[in-house]
Amino acid sequence: MNFGGISAYEQNIKNVDGADGSAISSKPVSAVKAANAAALGDAREGQVVTGEVASVNGRTVKLTLPDSQVVTARLEADVKVSVGESMAFTVKSNTGSQIALKPLFNSSAVNATAIKALGQASILVDANSLAMASAMMDEGLPIGRESMQAMYRQVNRFPDANPADIVAMSKQGLPLTPDMVEQFSAYRNNEHQIMMLAEDISESLADAADELGYDAKYELSGIFDHGGEPDASALMKQGLDDMAHQAQAAPAEAAMEAIPEEKPAGILDVAAKLHASAEAAEVPVEEEIAEAEEIAVAAEEEPEPDTPLARVMDRGARQELADALKGLGAPEADMQQLVSGQMTPERALQYMRGAMKLDISGELDSLSLSDEAMAEKHALVKQIADSPAFKNLLKDAVVRDFSLSNDGDISKEKVHQLYEKILRDSGRVMQLLEQFGKEDSPLAKQLTNVNNNISFMNQLNETFQYVQLPIQMSGENAHGDLYVYTNKKKLAEKDGDITALLHLEMETMGTMDIHVTLKDLNKVNTHFMLANDEMLDFVSENIHILNERLEARGYSMTTDAEVKTGDDKNKNPAISAMLGGGQEHKGRMISKFSFDVKA
Repeated sequence: MNFGGISAYEQNIKNVDGADGSAISSKPVSAVKAANAAALGDAREGQVVTGEVASVNGRTVKLTLPDSQVVTARLEADVKVSVGESMAFTVKSNTGSQIALKPLFNSSAVNATAIKALGQASILVDANSLAMASAMMDEGLPIGRESMQAMYRQVNRFPDANPADIVAMSKQGLPLTPDMVEQFSAYRNNEHQIMMLAEDISESLADAADELGYDAKYELSGIFDHGGEPDASALMKQGLDDMAHQAQAAPAEAAMEAIPEEKPAGILDVAAKLHASAEAAEVPVEEEIAEAEEIAVAAEEEPEPDTPLARVMDRGARQELADALKGLGAPEADMQQLVSGQMTPERALQYMRGAMKLDISGELDSLSLSDEAMAEKHALVKQIADSPAFKNLLKDAVVRDFSLSNDGDISKEKVHQLYEKILRDSGRVMQLLEQFGKEDSPLAKQLTNVNNNISFMNQLNETFQYVQLPIQMSGENAHGDLYVYTNKKKLAEKDGDITALLHLEMETMGTMDIHVTLKDLNKVNTHFMLANDEMLDFVSENIHILNERLEARGYSMTTDAEVKTGDDKNKNPAISAMLGGGQEHKGRMISKFSFDVKA
């Protein structure tokens, strides 16, 4: 219910004496002011007060406060207020003689116990302290005087934070530092994902490289170039040496060979050749043109390969890059692989870095080439470094660096190595940013954020089993979180249920949360929260595969599923369940199986 606003004063106000609105009599405004001042004279702006609607007549209401004092107020909007309804208000203003109130909650949200506990702890009741007290009660924390005051001191240390976050962190024993509080808030709002951060960092890194010379681009991209193949720079140097020797023997011919201009024959060229051959064979001209058109259409309709490189660069960009690299001595066979899309993105980036290295190291200038040919080589290096292809390959390299490959091997060691690599490589980028005077850039802040995120994960793992699984799948990036939010101590003691959740975000299947509860070490309940009805049907049709695999391992299992609604207050119910404030969900039972547990 929206009450608009309430003002405690109005000229010629009428007092409602009867609970049913009867026995209405005029009362001087001064008397009303005196009664209101007696009831709320010490109230400060922002303070919360509660009252029960004792009587109502039109927009004029009489409120009975918890201490039985009465406040007369007027509704600024024509709304329905029920006698006996409990309401909460914040003090909008208090001049000493006049008090204005603003509705805060209706009866469904008034937490009278929390307000009473705050009063007993001598804590001013306002929106923040009320949120703190309510959160403490929700978390099952004690609300005695000392506990409330200690928590209130912590809440006041972080005035911009949600008091409920401070309460939840305190309960879980997480350190209360600015960075940790910021990360906790990001987790609760589902802004914590490594994959999401990686994509943001890749964009910022590519934009930052745009503002730097290609010597800096070479260093930045080198952080994400993990080698493993023959040195592209050495191969290109050999090709350039061959070009230089040929230029000395036959300058004109060598210049033509340096940058081959092999262009696909157009329809007119094909038609001319066919016409010449057709004249000899006496073939009609109409047939010649039709055959030429078929050849041209077939070339245009050649499908793009579904390869990692083709997803990063289209055919035109690959051809342009290959032409430039061939002009710098790159092997013809490798360039054909690049144009066809069969080269890996890692190798394509290595060739681009090899071109930059030739110039940075001075090897280009050491070649025995004419001034014109040398200027041409330098122009090719600049073209490669400034190309959109370099930005795209750099962004792809960053995302790959920050994610697991979809090769079926997601072991504990692989995950550990991933996070070590993220910390190492992000630290190296930070050092380069400082070297280039960019330590205060948005990119630097994003890198600090991802480091804080990993530190926060380490803190979570002191209490919970938790890991993020950023996975690069075929054609898309996916994100997974695996939570085991039963306390580690209970887990070690095999005491109570073990609750886990896998949170997946995929481009084609959308968001999927899979809650798993293990009871008595062999009874499994799985609950799917899915993006739409289509996915609900998909799970229903294929759940038997999971059931059969669990049965083979000796578990009895029940399964249900539901579509996640758009009005769900929790952006990520798994985080809420682990960190506090989780909601129970009732889903559609799609299968129920009971199996004999095997040894």
